[in-house]
Amino acid sequence: MVPWILAVVFLTATVGSVTFNDRCIDLDGFVGRCVKLSKCETLADIWRSPVRTIKQSERLADSLCGKYRRNPLVCCVDDRTSSIEEAIESSDEMELQRTTLTEFPWSALIQYRKLPGIYGFHCGGTLINERHVVTAAHCIKAIPKNWQISLVRLGEFDIKNSGVDCDVDHCSKIPLDIDIDQIIVHENYVTRLLSQYHDIALIRLLQVVRSTDYVRPIELPFPGIEGMLLNSLTTAVSAGWGRTKTGSASSLKMKVLLNLQRLDDCTESYKTAGIKVKDGQLCASEWRGTGVCSCDSGGPLMVQLSGQYYLIGIVSFGPTKCGLKNAPGVYTSVLRYIDWISKNIY
Repeated sequence: MVPWILAVVFLTATVGSVTFNDRCIDLDGFVGRCVKLSKCETLADIWRSPVRTIKQSERLADSLCGKYRRNPLVCCVDDRTSSIEEAIESSDEMELQRTTLTEFPWSALIQYRKLPGIYGFHCGGTLINERHVVTAAHCIKAIPKNWQISLVRLGEFDIKNSGVDCDVDHCSKIPLDIDIDQIIVHENYVTRLLSQYHDIALIRLLQVVRSTDYVRPIELPFPGIEGMLLNSLTTAVSAGWGRTKTGSASSLKMKVLLNLQRLDDCTESYKTAGIKVKDGQLCASEWRGTGVCSCDSGGPLMVQLSGQYYLIGIVSFGPTKCGLKNAPGVYTSVLRYIDWISKNIY
């Protein structure tokens, strides 16, 4: 495809909420920055190529996240966390565990319309009652200009399977695709901040969700849970369809066990990137790596107490490269936003 055709796409792209140097989510679900095309080596190489495939041209067009002084901006992960990765030692590859069909029935997927007829799941969420899903604010605000949030999927196990999912013993029901009534983003969330404070949003579903073995809300944390977590050896767990250290995405719902970390230790890990983790956030890591990647953004961090799962965190950010030692994932603390959630649920 000749270069001028893509130039037309640049000029006709719609303008959204992401601006220069803001945080964004690229086509593969990785978190990056909205920068000038010339500053993004991967995409600039495609642009400068005298001959490019239709797929490459579509990738360029889909990566648009705005304009700055008449220059097109693209969502780029090249420089997202280079300073973090340079300061962190690589570890052995972790092993994610496959969930069962009925495990974590509150897990949600957010679908985006990227171009006419082109859709994709790039963020997760958690069903917290019959009408609301909680997710990360950056999954709503830090998306490319031409993306639109389409719907929420519940009861999914294998994204690649369009029918029912089966294991040795039984088969699940067909996943639910539910339209969205309203989206509420925390009023103090600022997209461009690397530290991503107040990274929380609520999605109100257009219809009531009936509980089944495959779709059911999770319990929100109670006031005394924080002390129990700090004074015990409780292991947290995260679940979703995220990426492993190799960068390959899983089509199956997976889980990983995580260790909670002190905020002071977490801040030390991100100090070279100028990121300060503070109250209102949680940190956790798999003992050989971070445990989560960008495709898990907005998904749950959970603990099980007396047989009951509680939602304690929302996946916010971590290094672009997965499976790095001493690089914990950062989560929005659900307990710190219980009042905000209660105020905005109706």
